[in-house]
Amino acid sequence: MPRRLEPPPPPPERTFWELIPRRNFRRVLFLVIVLLVVIALRRTGGGAFRGLLDAVAPPPPPTAATAGGATGAGFQPLRVTPAPTAPGGGAHP
Repeated sequence: MPRRLEPPPPPPERTFWELIPRRNFRRVLFLVIVLLVVIALRRTGGGAFRGLLDAVAPPPPPTAATAGGATGAGFQPLRVTPAPTAPGGGAHP
């Protein structure tokens, strides 16, 4: 007479935190914290950290407009003026 195996009981329900892969969650959390620290140090000037960041991404060189040079070297807005009308006030020929 063959022996029948009973099916195993269903696994218990898992909470939300148990569904998150722990290794990936730790990696993402670490990278977010590191990014926030770098941004905070960059904004505050960070002392010796400033030289390291400027070596990676130096500030742009000064231009004539920012160095106090000619004012016409920078952005000039467009000026739109209406076309002059004909002396007779009529349409163009």
